[in-house]
Amino acid sequence: SRARSILVTSGTLSPLPSLAHELGLEFPVRLENGHVVDPGRQLHARVVGTGVSGKGLCSTYERRGDPAYQAELGNTLAALARVVPEGMLVFFPSYAAMDQAVAAWGGPQPAPRGGGGR
Repeated sequence: SRARSILVTSGTLSPLPSLAHELGLEFPVRLENGHVVDPGRQLHARVVGTGVSGKGLCSTYERRGDPAYQAELGNTLAALARVVPEGMLVFFPSYAAMDQAVAAWGGPQPAPRGGGGR
């Protein structure tokens, strides 16, 4: 038996022509919406290489477990959060690095992850 319909939804599968090509499928009906963020007014991307006390913020595998690094990263993010209007989105190099940092700061423990990631 063959599928008659496939519904693919995501906020990160754009551009759809590229996705269709990678999957080897045609999507005769597509609905794509513009992004809700206006990059000219609402986005400021920045790499922060130095923390609030002047220590380097290089998230190498060896440094991620270092309490001094974790404290510097946490203090820097807390300082930025106090002055960034409307909040911020922080990217970590991996879920493991994020979980390790959040645990070091006393945050919630991650839920178990299954199979192929999130």
